[in-house]
Formats: sequence, structure tokens, C-alpha cells
Amino acid sequence: MIRSPRGLFALLLSFLVISSPALGTTASPWGEVIAANQARITGGDAATGSNVYDGDRLSTEAHGKLQIRSGSAQLYLQGSSDATLEFSGPARCLRLLAGTALFSTGLNSSFQLCARDARIYPLPGAPVVAQVSVVGPKELVVSSRRGALAVTVDNDTKTIAEGTSYRVILDPPADFGPQEPQGAGTSGTPRKPWRDRFLLVKIIGLAAVAGGLTYVGVDEALESPDRP
Repeated sequence: MIRSPRGLFALLLSFLVISSPALGTTASPWGEVIAANQARITGGDAATGSNVYDGDRLSTEAHGKLQIRSGSAQLYLQGSSDATLEFSGPARCLRLLAGTALFSTGLNSSFQLCARDARIYPLPGAPVVAQVSVVGPKELVVSSRRGALAVTVDNDTKTIAEGTSYRVILDPPADFGPQEPQGAGTSGTPRKPWRDRFLLVKIIGLAAVAGGLTYVGVDEALESPDRP
């Protein structure tokens, strides 16, 4: 039982410190800004050296850029891009809403880039330098400059090899891609066409070369410190 106003005040103050984020311990930063130009973070101008946190909204103007370091991973948001930062279990996730992002990871990094329904991340034990663009409501372009990538939608996972670029078609129509042969079901009943959660369509020729040019000027900046 509290017998004095001083005791009541102490109890109230301790409750406020515990319950208020402004007075209590702040959350760990998601990462740190290492370069910014014509970029914004949660409504304010991005500044080199500032921290970013889970839930922050990132955006760049048409000729802007934003580069962030998060552990052994680095990411580079190009012009006219929009993204949010998330923690997804133990992994740190950049959710790309629009535009293009490049990222690099060190060995055994838990970083992943999320776009639409897909998660793009390095295979275990392999550093990567990669690029992801949102080009439509159900389409991405994913390129690997270095290392192999995994692309996962729900429980469906496919691999993108080093030095390749792919269109990622999400929720493809039933008549897009391979189908099961008719009459393959029991008692001769035709099966429904096979339907993946997503499909990979390899980009070759001039389109792949043009996509690769995006790396010029940022490739060295994104090289991981864990590179052997």
C-alpha cells in the first residue's frame, strides 16, 4: 500500500517509462543510411548517417537514390522507387512497392527482398549482388549479378543462377506454361491444367544487356565486405 504522494509519483513514473516508447528503450535500428539524394524516409528527408527502423517508408524522386547498410547486407533504391522496411522473423526484409532495388549480402545473410507475393533471397552460404524491379501488378524482373538467388511464393521455390535475368510471372493463368496431359486422371478423367504459383521466363539478348547496365556505378559500392 502506498502511504505518501512521493510513493504514488514514483509508481506512476515507472509505469510511464515501461509503457511509453518515447520514455522507454528504443527499438534496434533496421539499418543505417550511407548515401542519399532526393530521398525521403517516413515523410522526412533522408540524411547520410541516420538510422532507419522497422516500419519506415522509403521513397526516391525520379533522379534520387538511397543506399542503406543493414548488417552484412547493403541495398540501393533507385529513382522513382517506393519501399518499406520489415522484420520477417529473424530476417530483415525490404518490401519493394514500386521501382527498382539492388542489394548485396555477405555469407549466411538473413536479408531478403519482398515484392508482391514473392521473397527473393540468397542461397545459404553464398553472397550475392542482385537487382529486382516491379514492372506490373503481377510481374517482376529479377537479375543476379553475383551468386544464385532463391525466389519463393508460398511453398513454391525456384532458383535464379548467377549472371541471369528472369521475368517472374506471379499467379499465372492456367493456360500459361506447361500443362498436364489430358486424360491423365483416374478412370480417364482429364486433370485440370497444372498451375504454378509463379513462373520464371528467362530474359536473353538486348533486354538482358540493358538490365545489366543498371549495375554500372553501383556494383562496387554494393560489394559485400564478406567477399572472399
